[in-house]
Amino acid sequence: MLDEFLQHAVSYFGDAFVGKWQFELAFSEWDQTARTFYQQYFQTVKKRASTAKVGVHVPFSLEKGLSVPVTEFLKQMDQFDLVCFSCNPNEQVDFTDMDNSSFKGVKDYIKKSCIELKANLSSAGLAGTPIYLTNWNTLYGNTVNLSGTFFRSALIFKDMLDVIKEISGLGFWIDTHSLEKCNMDNENIAMNGIALLYYYQIKRPAFFNMQLIAKIGLEILAEGEDFVLTKGKQGYQLAIYNNSYVNPTYSVESFFLSSLTKEKKIMISGLPSGTYQIRKYILDRNNGAFYFNWLNLNQQYIYDQEIITYLKQRAYPDLQIYEENIDSELLLQSTLTLNAIHLIEIRPLG
Repeated sequence: MLDEFLQHAVSYFGDAFVGKWQFELAFSEWDQTARTFYQQYFQTVKKRASTAKVGVHVPFSLEKGLSVPVTEFLKQMDQFDLVCFSCNPNEQVDFTDMDNSSFKGVKDYIKKSCIELKANLSSAGLAGTPIYLTNWNTLYGNTVNLSGTFFRSALIFKDMLDVIKEISGLGFWIDTHSLEKCNMDNENIAMNGIALLYYYQIKRPAFFNMQLIAKIGLEILAEGEDFVLTKGKQGYQLAIYNNSYVNPTYSVESFFLSSLTKEKKIMISGLPSGTYQIRKYILDRNNGAFYFNWLNLNQQYIYDQEIITYLKQRAYPDLQIYEENIDSELLLQSTLTLNAIHLIEIRPLG
Protein backbone atom coordinates (compact mmCIF):
# COMPACT_ATOMS: atom_id res chain seq x y z
CA MET A 1 0.00 0.00 0.00
CA LEU A 2 2.84 2.39 0.78
CA ASP A 3 4.49 1.62 -2.55
CA GLU A 4 1.25 2.29 -4.44
CA PHE A 5 0.66 5.49 -2.49
CA LEU A 6 4.16 6.78 -3.26
CA GLN A 7 3.81 5.94 -6.95
CA HIS A 8 0.60 7.96 -7.04
CA ALA A 9 2.14 10.82 -5.03
CA VAL A 10 5.18 11.09 -7.31
CA SER A 11 2.96 10.99 -10.37
CA TYR A 12 0.64 13.66 -8.98
CA PHE A 13 3.04 16.00 -7.12
CA GLY A 14 6.37 15.29 -8.82
CA ASP A 15 9.73 13.96 -7.59
CA ALA A 16 10.96 17.26 -6.16
CA PHE A 17 7.92 17.76 -3.92
CA VAL A 18 7.67 14.19 -2.60
CA GLY A 19 11.43 14.20 -2.10
CA LYS A 20 10.94 16.79 0.65
CA TRP A 21 8.65 14.54 2.69
CA GLN A 22 9.78 13.07 6.00
CA PHE A 23 8.36 9.85 7.42
CA GLU A 24 8.19 9.19 11.16
CA LEU A 25 7.52 5.65 12.38
CA ALA A 26 6.41 4.84 15.92
CA PHE A 27 6.48 1.34 17.39
CA SER A 28 4.81 -0.09 20.48
CA GLU A 29 7.26 -3.01 20.56
CA TRP A 30 10.92 -2.58 19.62
CA ASP A 31 11.60 -6.17 18.58
CA GLN A 32 12.71 -8.07 15.48
CA THR A 33 9.31 -7.58 13.85
CA ALA A 34 9.76 -3.83 14.17
CA ARG A 35 13.28 -4.02 12.74
CA THR A 36 12.12 -5.98 9.71
CA PHE A 37 9.19 -3.66 9.13
CA TYR A 38 11.36 -0.57 9.41
CA GLN A 39 13.89 -1.91 6.89
CA GLN A 40 11.15 -2.71 4.39
CA TYR A 41 9.50 0.67 4.94
CA PHE A 42 12.81 2.51 4.51
CA GLN A 43 13.64 0.67 1.28
CA THR A 44 10.15 1.26 -0.16
CA VAL A 45 10.31 5.00 0.45
CA LYS A 46 13.82 5.32 -0.99
CA LYS A 47 12.84 3.33 -4.07
CA ARG A 48 10.13 5.86 -5.01
CA ALA A 49 11.63 9.06 -3.47
CA SER A 50 15.36 8.73 -2.84
CA THR A 51 15.71 12.14 -1.16
CA ALA A 52 12.76 11.68 1.22
CA LYS A 53 13.72 11.11 4.85
CA VAL A 54 12.73 8.19 7.06
CA GLY A 55 13.17 7.86 10.81
CA VAL A 56 11.62 6.76 14.09
CA HIS A 57 9.75 8.38 16.94
CA VAL A 58 11.46 7.30 20.16
CA PRO A 59 9.75 7.18 23.56
CA PHE A 60 11.95 9.44 25.67
CA SER A 61 11.71 11.35 28.93
CA LEU A 62 14.19 13.47 30.84
CA GLU A 63 13.75 11.27 33.90
CA LYS A 64 14.03 7.83 32.25
CA GLY A 65 15.99 8.51 29.07
CA LEU A 66 15.82 5.84 26.35
CA SER A 67 14.83 2.32 27.35
CA VAL A 68 17.17 -0.62 26.73
CA PRO A 69 15.03 -2.11 23.89
CA VAL A 70 14.92 1.24 22.07
CA THR A 71 18.66 1.78 22.52
CA GLU A 72 19.40 -1.70 21.16
CA PHE A 73 17.06 -1.06 18.22
CA LEU A 74 18.95 2.12 17.37
CA LYS A 75 22.36 0.49 17.72
CA GLN A 76 21.48 -2.44 15.45
CA MET A 77 20.03 -0.32 12.64
CA ASP A 78 22.02 2.00 10.38
CA GLN A 79 19.29 3.59 8.28
CA PHE A 80 18.03 6.61 10.21
CA ASP A 81 17.66 9.94 8.43
CA LEU A 82 16.06 11.48 11.51
CA VAL A 83 14.86 10.80 15.06
CA CYS A 84 11.67 12.31 16.50
CA PHE A 85 10.34 12.58 20.04
CA SER A 86 7.66 14.21 22.19
CA CYS A 87 8.03 16.35 25.29
CA ASN A 88 5.29 17.51 27.64
CA PRO A 89 6.44 19.27 30.83
CA ASN A 90 2.83 19.33 32.08
CA GLU A 91 3.32 15.71 33.10
CA GLN A 92 5.57 17.02 35.88
CA VAL A 93 2.97 19.44 37.25
CA ASP A 94 0.46 18.78 40.02
CA PHE A 95 -2.42 21.03 38.96
CA THR A 96 -4.29 20.24 42.18
CA ASP A 97 -1.55 21.91 44.26
CA MET A 98 -3.16 25.24 45.02
CA ASP A 99 -0.49 26.17 47.59
CA ASN A 100 1.99 26.96 44.82
CA SER A 101 1.53 30.12 42.79
CA SER A 102 4.50 29.17 40.59
CA PHE A 103 5.42 26.08 38.57
CA LYS A 104 9.03 26.98 37.79
CA GLY A 105 9.95 23.30 37.66
CA VAL A 106 8.90 23.23 34.00
CA LYS A 107 11.26 26.06 33.07
CA ASP A 108 13.92 24.87 30.58
CA TYR A 109 12.42 21.36 30.74
CA ILE A 110 12.17 21.06 26.94
CA LYS A 111 15.66 22.45 26.36
CA LYS A 112 17.14 20.03 28.91
CA SER A 113 15.25 17.15 27.27
CA CYS A 114 16.70 18.01 23.85
CA ILE A 115 20.24 18.12 25.24
CA GLU A 116 19.81 14.83 27.09
CA LEU A 117 18.32 13.06 24.05
CA LYS A 118 21.27 14.21 21.93
CA ALA A 119 23.62 12.64 24.50
CA ASN A 120 21.58 9.40 24.51
CA LEU A 121 21.62 9.19 20.71
CA SER A 122 25.35 9.85 20.64
CA SER A 123 25.87 6.89 23.00
CA ALA A 124 23.78 4.76 20.63
CA GLY A 125 26.01 5.69 17.69
CA LEU A 126 23.67 8.31 16.20
CA ALA A 127 25.63 11.48 16.94
CA GLY A 128 24.70 14.22 14.47
CA THR A 129 21.42 12.61 13.40
CA PRO A 130 18.75 15.32 12.84
CA ILE A 131 16.29 15.48 15.75
CA TYR A 132 12.71 16.74 15.49
CA LEU A 133 10.47 17.57 18.42
CA THR A 134 7.22 16.69 16.68
CA ASN A 135 4.86 16.99 19.65
CA TRP A 136 5.42 19.28 22.63
CA ASN A 137 3.90 21.84 24.92
CA THR A 138 4.63 24.52 27.48
CA LEU A 139 2.95 25.06 30.84
CA TYR A 140 -0.77 25.01 30.06
CA GLY A 141 -4.15 25.50 31.69
CA ASN A 142 -5.65 22.07 32.28
CA THR A 143 -9.30 23.00 31.69
CA VAL A 144 -11.06 24.56 28.72
CA ASN A 145 -11.47 27.88 30.56
CA LEU A 146 -7.91 28.00 31.89
CA SER A 147 -6.45 27.05 28.52
CA GLY A 148 -8.06 30.19 27.12
CA THR A 149 -7.39 32.61 29.97
CA PHE A 150 -3.79 31.53 30.68
CA PHE A 151 -1.94 33.48 28.01
CA ARG A 152 1.44 31.82 27.36
CA SER A 153 2.96 33.14 24.14
CA ALA A 154 6.22 34.15 25.83
CA LEU A 155 6.65 30.58 27.09
CA ILE A 156 6.18 29.21 23.58
CA PHE A 157 8.49 31.85 22.09
CA LYS A 158 11.30 31.26 24.60
CA ASP A 159 11.12 27.46 24.24
CA MET A 160 11.24 27.81 20.45
CA LEU A 161 14.30 30.07 20.65
CA ASP A 162 16.10 27.67 22.98
CA VAL A 163 15.17 24.47 21.18
CA ILE A 164 16.07 25.50 17.62
CA LYS A 165 19.64 25.93 18.83
CA GLU A 166 19.75 22.27 19.82
CA ILE A 167 17.72 20.32 17.25
CA SER A 168 16.64 20.44 13.59
CA GLY A 169 12.95 21.27 13.85
CA LEU A 170 9.69 21.62 15.79
CA GLY A 171 6.24 20.27 15.04
CA PHE A 172 2.81 21.86 15.52
CA TRP A 173 -0.74 20.63 15.18
CA ILE A 174 -2.60 22.40 12.39
CA ASP A 175 -5.78 23.06 14.36
CA THR A 176 -7.58 22.51 17.63
CA HIS A 177 -9.93 19.93 16.14
CA SER A 178 -7.07 17.67 15.06
CA LEU A 179 -5.44 17.95 18.48
CA GLU A 180 -8.46 17.54 20.72
CA LYS A 181 -11.09 15.49 18.86
CA CYS A 182 -10.21 12.24 20.65
CA ASN A 183 -8.95 13.77 23.89
CA MET A 184 -11.92 15.52 25.43
CA ASP A 185 -12.79 14.07 28.83
CA ASN A 186 -15.35 16.15 30.68
CA GLU A 187 -13.61 19.45 31.38
CA ASN A 188 -10.07 18.09 31.14
CA ILE A 189 -8.34 18.67 27.84
CA ALA A 190 -5.33 17.29 26.03
CA MET A 191 -2.07 18.97 26.97
CA ASN A 192 0.20 17.08 24.59
CA GLY A 193 0.52 19.54 21.74
CA ILE A 194 0.25 23.10 20.43
CA ALA A 195 -2.22 23.97 17.67
CA LEU A 196 -1.83 26.93 15.31
CA LEU A 197 -5.52 27.42 14.50
CA TYR A 198 -8.76 27.26 16.44
CA TYR A 199 -11.98 26.04 14.84
CA TYR A 200 -13.03 27.87 11.65
CA GLN A 201 -9.37 28.72 10.95
CA ILE A 202 -9.29 31.42 13.63
CA LYS A 203 -5.63 32.03 14.37
CA ARG A 204 -4.36 31.09 17.83
CA PRO A 205 -1.49 32.98 19.52
CA ALA A 206 0.89 30.15 18.54
CA PHE A 207 0.30 31.09 14.90
CA PHE A 208 1.49 34.63 15.59
CA ASN A 209 4.44 33.23 17.52
CA MET A 210 5.52 31.55 14.30
CA GLN A 211 5.19 34.82 12.39
CA LEU A 212 7.20 36.78 14.94
CA ILE A 213 10.01 34.27 15.31
CA ALA A 214 10.34 34.19 11.51
CA LYS A 215 11.30 37.87 11.71
CA ILE A 216 14.25 37.14 14.00
CA GLY A 217 17.62 37.54 12.27
CA LEU A 218 20.16 34.72 12.10
CA GLU A 219 22.99 36.71 13.74
CA ILE A 220 22.53 37.00 17.52
CA LEU A 221 24.13 40.22 18.82
CA ALA A 222 23.03 39.97 22.45
CA GLU A 223 20.82 37.68 24.51
CA GLY A 224 19.52 37.54 28.06
CA GLU A 225 16.90 35.80 30.15
CA ASP A 226 14.10 38.01 28.78
CA PHE A 227 15.38 39.41 25.47
CA VAL A 228 17.30 38.65 22.29
CA LEU A 229 18.80 41.15 19.84
CA THR A 230 19.54 39.94 16.33
CA LYS A 231 20.64 41.27 12.96
CA GLY A 232 19.03 40.30 9.68
CA LYS A 233 18.66 41.44 6.09
CA GLN A 234 16.27 44.28 6.99
CA GLY A 235 18.13 45.66 9.98
CA TYR A 236 17.94 44.74 13.66
CA GLN A 237 15.32 42.85 15.64
CA LEU A 238 14.75 43.02 19.39
CA ALA A 239 12.42 40.52 21.03
CA ILE A 240 11.42 41.21 24.64
CA TYR A 241 9.32 38.72 26.59
CA ASN A 242 7.83 38.43 30.06
CA ASN A 243 7.92 34.66 30.52
CA SER A 244 6.22 33.73 33.81
CA TYR A 245 5.78 30.15 35.02
CA VAL A 246 2.84 30.84 37.29
CA ASN A 247 0.09 28.49 38.34
CA PRO A 248 -2.49 28.87 35.51
CA THR A 249 -5.32 28.91 38.06
CA TYR A 250 -3.95 32.16 39.49
CA SER A 251 -4.02 33.78 36.05
CA VAL A 252 -7.75 34.53 36.38
CA GLU A 253 -7.10 36.92 39.28
CA SER A 254 -6.71 40.47 37.98
CA PHE A 255 -4.69 41.69 40.99
CA PHE A 256 -2.27 38.78 40.66
CA LEU A 257 -1.93 39.45 36.92
CA SER A 258 -1.18 43.12 37.45
CA SER A 259 1.61 42.22 39.86
CA LEU A 260 3.31 40.26 37.08
CA THR A 261 3.37 43.16 34.60
CA LYS A 262 6.94 44.32 33.92
CA GLU A 263 8.41 47.56 32.68
CA LYS A 264 11.40 47.05 30.38
CA LYS A 265 13.95 49.67 29.31
CA ILE A 266 16.66 48.66 26.87
CA MET A 267 19.42 50.83 25.47
CA ILE A 268 20.98 49.69 22.19
CA SER A 269 24.31 51.31 21.43
CA GLY A 270 26.65 51.14 18.46
CA LEU A 271 23.98 51.58 15.78
CA PRO A 272 25.08 53.39 12.60
CA SER A 273 23.78 56.96 12.67
CA GLY A 274 20.77 57.65 10.49
CA THR A 275 16.99 57.52 10.23
CA TYR A 276 15.28 54.27 11.15
CA GLN A 277 11.75 52.95 10.91
CA ILE A 278 10.68 51.27 14.16
CA ARG A 279 8.02 48.57 13.93
CA LYS A 280 6.73 47.27 17.24
CA TYR A 281 4.60 44.12 17.28
CA ILE A 282 2.71 43.42 20.52
CA LEU A 283 1.40 39.92 21.21
CA ASP A 284 -0.39 39.70 24.55
CA ARG A 285 -3.74 38.96 26.22
CA ASN A 286 -5.35 41.95 24.52
CA ASN A 287 -3.65 41.67 21.12
CA GLY A 288 -3.65 38.32 19.37
CA ALA A 289 -5.68 36.14 21.75
CA PHE A 290 -9.12 35.35 20.34
CA TYR A 291 -10.42 33.85 23.61
CA PHE A 292 -10.79 37.22 25.34
CA ASN A 293 -12.69 38.62 22.37
CA TRP A 294 -14.96 35.60 22.56
CA LEU A 295 -15.52 36.33 26.26
CA ASN A 296 -16.61 39.85 25.27
CA LEU A 297 -19.34 38.19 23.21
CA ASN A 298 -20.55 36.52 26.44
CA GLN A 299 -19.15 33.20 25.21
CA GLN A 300 -21.72 32.97 22.46
CA TYR A 301 -21.67 29.84 20.33
CA ILE A 302 -19.69 30.46 17.15
CA TYR A 303 -22.10 29.43 14.44
CA ASP A 304 -22.22 32.03 11.67
CA GLN A 305 -19.80 33.80 9.35
CA GLU A 306 -20.28 37.24 10.89
CA ILE A 307 -19.03 36.13 14.32
CA ILE A 308 -16.17 34.16 12.76
CA THR A 309 -15.10 37.18 10.68
CA TYR A 310 -15.30 39.45 13.73
CA LEU A 311 -13.08 37.17 15.81
CA LYS A 312 -10.56 36.82 12.98
CA GLN A 313 -10.31 40.60 12.65
CA ARG A 314 -10.09 41.27 16.38
CA ALA A 315 -7.57 38.56 17.27
CA TYR A 316 -4.40 40.05 15.85
CA PRO A 317 -1.14 41.45 17.29
CA ASP A 318 -0.92 45.21 17.62
CA LEU A 319 1.49 47.05 15.32
CA GLN A 320 3.00 50.46 16.07
CA ILE A 321 5.16 52.21 13.45
CA TYR A 322 7.24 55.36 13.79
CA GLU A 323 10.52 56.87 12.63
CA GLU A 324 13.52 57.68 14.79
CA ASN A 325 16.73 59.62 14.10
CA ILE A 326 19.47 57.65 15.81
CA ASP A 327 22.92 58.88 16.72
CA SER A 328 24.53 55.58 17.80
CA GLU A 329 22.08 54.93 20.69
CA LEU A 330 18.41 53.93 20.84
CA LEU A 331 16.32 53.75 24.02
CA LEU A 332 13.31 51.42 23.87
CA GLN A 333 10.65 50.98 26.54
CA SER A 334 7.88 48.41 26.86
CA THR A 335 5.21 47.44 29.35
CA LEU A 336 4.69 43.68 29.18
CA THR A 337 1.78 41.82 30.75
CA LEU A 338 1.89 38.14 31.70
CA ASN A 339 3.74 36.11 29.05
CA ALA A 340 3.58 38.94 26.52
CA ILE A 341 6.01 39.34 23.61
CA HIS A 342 7.09 42.62 22.04
CA LEU A 343 9.09 42.29 18.83
CA ILE A 344 10.73 45.50 17.66
CA GLU A 345 12.16 45.78 14.16
CA ILE A 346 14.73 48.55 13.65
CA ARG A 347 14.97 49.15 9.92
CA PRO A 348 17.41 51.67 8.40
CA LEU A 349 15.81 54.04 5.88
CA GLY A 350 17.67 55.11 2.74
